[in-house]
Amino acid sequence: MIRKVLGKAKRKEFGKKSGGFVVEGGGDGKRFSVACSIGERTTALEEVRPYREALALAGFRTEADPEDEKTLDVCGP
Repeated sequence: MIRKVLGKAKRKEFGKKSGGFVVEGGGDGKRFSVACSIGERTTALEEVRPYREALALAGFRTEADPEDEKTLDVCGP
């Protein structure tokens, strides 16, 4: 569902042209991690913001990963 939400928000999965995002984890009730690539002209904060907004609108809760500024910890909805 996370991939679908981000796709509708015009975010591309990693592996397609020009970076994108990857979703990992989530097994056994654990949180998912959503990591995104950062463009040469953007900061991690600027790049992560649309991911966080799209996920929040879909009812997901997000927190910044304390070890990686371009990764969100995601749970819900």
